[in-house]
Amino acid sequence: MKPQYPFPWAILPILISAALKAETRSFQVDSKRLLSNIYPPAVFIGNPEFSYNKPLLLTVNHYARPGFSIMWAVIAISSYIPMDVHWIMTNAWVYPNRIQNMVLKPLSHIILSEIAHIYKFTAMPPMPPMPADVANRAMAVRKIFGFIRKAKTQVIGMAPEGRDMAAGVLGWPPAGTGRLIFELSKKGFSILPIGAYEEEDTLHIRFGEPYELIIPGEIPAIEIDKYVRLIIMHQIANYIPYSLRGDFS
Repeated sequence: MKPQYPFPWAILPILISAALKAETRSFQVDSKRLLSNIYPPAVFIGNPEFSYNKPLLLTVNHYARPGFSIMWAVIAISSYIPMDVHWIMTNAWVYPNRIQNMVLKPLSHIILSEIAHIYKFTAMPPMPPMPADVANRAMAVRKIFGFIRKAKTQVIGMAPEGRDMAAGVLGWPPAGTGRLIFELSKKGFSILPIGAYEEEDTLHIRFGEPYELIIPGEIPAIEIDKYVRLIIMHQIANYIPYSLRGDFS
């Protein structure tokens, strides 16, 4: 039997109600419910310790294929972690067809922005970046650091690649991602690499070991962004099959 990742219709009335009432919800609670709908059940590997006192950045590969969305990896991770994760997500979907992009991208922006509001996520403009999105990206970054200042439990999650990659193989995160992660590390965040992939038609979520981001003194400031992106992706690559590691094998 092929793996089943059904569209989560049951959650739609709940989200619509929350949107109309301007309410927020726990994504961790909703994720447990959503994950129960997939078949076969997800497999979790590794048992990281989660501290309520230590800031933590979760980094997962943007695994996707026809019939499987990165959404399911995010749902699986959120269902497993014993606190709500502040996910950095896209605020719109981009389509290769020009007509689809003109019609569906604005619609997806409305939907995804509302989901981000309900679950208190940070929504960023989609990748690849457009010149007109510079101000919105800067505003989203400020929101992330606003969350850090206010939240008692600081767990942030992101898929650094920021977009679907061909055949689910690792790709380079866009420029600027490394600088953001570097700034988070200076705020005391440890980084937890997570691998998401399918094996024997089953979703696997493999947790690595948290590490501290250390930048050698000889790395010029202008190279820090690329250096951090390289480190982040090599760390994630350690927890996915070799065939998906791409340039980071």
